[in-house]
Amino acid sequence: MSSFDNSMMRYLIGRSRIKFSVLDDLFRELYIPQSRVVVHLDASAVLYRIYRERDLSTLNAVDKNVIIRDLVVSFLNVVGHYRRYIMTRLQKTNDVLIYFNTKTPSYQTELFSDYRKSWYGKLHSDNPDYTFLNSAVKEAFRFIKSLTPYFEGIYIIDGNGVDDYTAMYSMIASPGCADFYHIIFSQNMLATQMIGPAVSQLYNKRDDSYMITNGTAFKNGILKGRKTAATEMMKPKMLPFIWCLGGCSDIDMKKTRFAGGIADTVKMLNPLVDQRIVTEDMSIQSFVRAIGKLVDGCAELRVSSNKLEERHKVLDLSASAAAITDSQRVKLAENIIDLYDQSGLEEINDKLALMGDDTELLDITNLNMSTSYEDELDMYPAEFIPLEELGWSI
Repeated sequence: MSSFDNSMMRYLIGRSRIKFSVLDDLFRELYIPQSRVVVHLDASAVLYRIYRERDLSTLNAVDKNVIIRDLVVSFLNVVGHYRRYIMTRLQKTNDVLIYFNTKTPSYQTELFSDYRKSWYGKLHSDNPDYTFLNSAVKEAFRFIKSLTPYFEGIYIIDGNGVDDYTAMYSMIASPGCADFYHIIFSQNMLATQMIGPAVSQLYNKRDDSYMITNGTAFKNGILKGRKTAATEMMKPKMLPFIWCLGGCSDIDMKKTRFAGGIADTVKMLNPLVDQRIVTEDMSIQSFVRAIGKLVDGCAELRVSSNKLEERHKVLDLSASAAAITDSQRVKLAENIIDLYDQSGLEEINDKLALMGDDTELLDITNLNMSTSYEDELDMYPAEFIPLEELGWSI
């Protein structure tokens, strides 16, 4: 086995690190008055490269333990990369919430069976092409989840069937979060509807990465690269209305017969938004009535209103977040655990170092860059659970 095969996982995961020079350009125009930044990291924006068919045969040929080890260390070091940037360049304290739900969400799929089928289909245990990789990823994230409590302010948000963006919306909308600035690290446009004065989205594309902000939610979002422009009156919360007609490829939802696609839908809605006929706080029923006179086949549109309402329930994160059960909310809250321990993490690196000269180590310094406290290393929890009890072994 070549050294490249050995490092393939590290290479693919490591490509999610955006250069500091690129980040400097992206954050230069971003006004962040808050002292704390919360990063909502969509794990699929880091993992998608390992699920590309062109690299699958190479990854399947690597020893499973090597895959698990390299994924654990590389993924956490990506997190450390961004923590270091926020602390040293932005001089902001920070938390990182990592979202990785592998179970097909029942709420969305009951309304729309193809919801994110292209992604959840790969993660499904019955997919024969990804059996080996899924098993390794599942075990790796079990280790990551056992490790993150030992770093202050890093949390795995295990949705346990709650879709990642619904969980993300719920976390951002939770009490007290208005005091923080939120950066969504995601390539999925569904998250763009959460953008506001204190919420921006970082789209990872290496040197071509870009920031989607409250003022560029359409220009840098669903209309990026298109000649069509949205009126300044159009707000991110209106995105579910646009997708309802024009489709949303990021969740595998096709356009309807009432619009030619995203650009066509925006053109159609621009004058209605300017005239305040369509507003961000209106119901889907009112929206359907408002556009009825503009769409060919008005009678058919009224007949299809129930179908459009179902599509909107899937697309509108406020609706899916409202559908989260009490037990699911409790499980989401239980993900916030702190057991900070520096010495235990150093022991893991010692074990990793014994495995070979080419073994990547956890970048503990970067991963611990959550606060500016000089006495950070003295912040130990009242109770410490040995790492061995969490099942960590390499």
